Amino acid sequence: MAYKTDYHIHSWFSDGRSAPEDYIAPAIAAGLSEIGFSEHLVLFSEPLDWSMNVSEVPGYLDHIKKLRENVRDIIVRTGLEVDFFLQGKKMRFNHI
Repeated sequence: MAYKTDYHIHSWFSDGRSAPEDYIAPAIAAGLSEIGFSEHLVLFSEPLDWSMNVSEVPGYLDHIKKLRENVRDIIVRTGLEVDFFLQGKKMRFNHI
């Protein structure tokens, strides 16, 4: 038996187009056993439109936690795709 997963899903918290909830039914229909949200987080001082700001991380984590607690037919995981180097950008590790 194959164990199908997708741990690289972006929702509207970063550069995706839909709410995290909108991914549940299609994932189940596709036969996935687990999904994982891995929103972009860029560690720079100026905001980027395709990434969460550090201040948005607690809301994202809380949202996915509540989703995970309410979904029974698939395992929901939480992650971050952290980008910490772009040419000419200032890192802000001290905020994490």
